[in-house]
This record gives sequence, C-alpha cells and structure tokens, in this order.
Amino acid sequence: MPHASSKNTGGGSTFVRNLKDGVSDDIQFVNSLDEAQILFIPGVTLCSRPTFREAIAKEKLIVTRVDNIPEDHRNRGTGIPRLRDFAEQSHFVIFQSEWSKHVVGQITGEKGVVIYNGVDTKIFYPDESQREDKPTFIYVKHSRNECKRFQEAQVLFREYARSHEAKLIVVGKFSDDIVRYNLGFYDGEDVEFLGILNHLQLAEQYRRAHALIFPSFGDSCPNVVLEAMASGCRVLHHPWGGTAELVGSTGPQLRYGKVNTPSTLMYDAVEYVKEEMGTGNPRERVMENFTLEKMVEQYEGIFKLCVR
Repeated sequence: MPHASSKNTGGGSTFVRNLKDGVSDDIQFVNSLDEAQILFIPGVTLCSRPTFREAIAKEKLIVTRVDNIPEDHRNRGTGIPRLRDFAEQSHFVIFQSEWSKHVVGQITGEKGVVIYNGVDTKIFYPDESQREDKPTFIYVKHSRNECKRFQEAQVLFREYARSHEAKLIVVGKFSDDIVRYNLGFYDGEDVEFLGILNHLQLAEQYRRAHALIFPSFGDSCPNVVLEAMASGCRVLHHPWGGTAELVGSTGPQLRYGKVNTPSTLMYDAVEYVKEEMGTGNPRERVMENFTLEKMVEQYEGIFKLCVR
C-alpha cells in the first residue's frame, strides 16, 4: 500500500491509519511489490506512476480507492490522467460514496463498488460532561485547500454570535497571515484556535462541541464529518458532495434564503442538540452504517476476492 505523501494529516492519512489498525491477521501489508499479491492504492495522489507501472509489469492485482477528483498541482495537467489511467487498469475500483461514483465516475467510468469510510467509535465518542455549556461550534480542516470554505464558516459563526452567546473552536492548518489577523474575527467573538491536532486530541475537542460547521461542497466521504457525528455533534452541511449521504436527517443543511439566514441555521444546529430535533441521532447513525469495523470487513472482502 503506497503512501507517497510527506503529510501525516488529512483524509488519506486518516484512512491509511484506520485500515492498518483495523485489518485482521489474515491481511498483511508488506514493503515491496515482490512480496505482495495486491497493490492497493488508497488514493491516486499517494501512488507514483513508476510504482503503478511496476505492478502491471509484475502482473500484480491492483485495487484503487478513488478519493475526490485530484487537484491539478501547479497546472501540470497530471491529476486527471493519472486518476483515469489508474482506474481503467485496476482490477477493482472502490468509491467512497454514491456521489463519488456518479460524479468522479464520469472520469473513471462507473465500474466499481461503494465502501464508505469508517470511524473508530472507541476514540470518537460523546461525553456530555465535557460538552461546553454555551452553544459551541467546531470547524476542522487539515489542509489549506480553499474548497473547505473556511470563510463561509467564519460568516456563519460571526452572524450567529452577534445575537447569541457562542464559542467557535478552530482546528487545522492555516497560513501565518490568517492566524496573525485572528482568523478574520474582529468583534470580540469567542474563538479558540488550536492549530493541527492528532486524532486523540481532536476527539477531545469534538466532545466539547454541539455542532460541526462543514461548508465544503465536493468531499466524497469526509472523515471529519464521521468523527464529529460519532462524537455526538450535529453537522451543518451543504447538500452537495457525499456529506449528505453520511449526515442524513441528523443535521441541518446550509440552504440560504429569506427564511434560512446564517443566524437561523446556526440556531437550528444548536436546537437539534438541545431539544433532540431531527429524525435521528448522529452517533447512532454512525454505529449503524459507518464504523471502522464495517469498513475494514468490506475491504477485506475485496482483498480476499482478488486472490481467490
């Protein structure tokens, strides 16, 4: 399983860690293609073309997990061709959501199965004794990718905080300039910036919050959302991308208009927690559909099917 990335944060790294921690003794990860039966690619940006070509030359079985559409780094035009080539020449393709299969599948072809990411519910769990007394929101991102739409989260919280006592916890990677200027907040808002945290530290912060603000448009199956839900947080989200498949009816959607203003949407998120509004509990939804154990079982099934 190649992991050609210098980063230890982000969705790809989280998935790799979870899969390695969860697989049974029947599955072994080795350090050379010569020892392997399968080249498992956890994301096309995590595997080089030379490694892929070597696997083909050595007639290895190839399983590719499709993440989002890869970014075209420095406008080199390499991301989409790599995604298409890897998918077309793989024996199995795994998408992270039905949205991903439909949208990203227009590039790769829609052959393949859907396996949602899973979350370790022993690490991410609710604890009401740790929940803040006043309405507390959390925003998390592990890259500087602008598609994570921090500015929208900023506006949502700022509008809500004008008329309600509230707190925002911000976790993740931001440029020095943004941090120097207080993340764009200027009116005495209660904002706590914690920088980059490991998954154990992050779990503690979810337990403090009532809701996650997740305004990203195009994520296939964001681990951040599953972690927050497992921790008992409602998730404010857009109805695009794979996020809506995860949240279901357990959290409010970001649909603006004359009735749904930023402030009312944030109020709804708090009331979902306080008054048990909505038609489901986020933790229960994770336990039924998105556990680490369920994800690992499905991946192991694919691996074993490959080598029959």
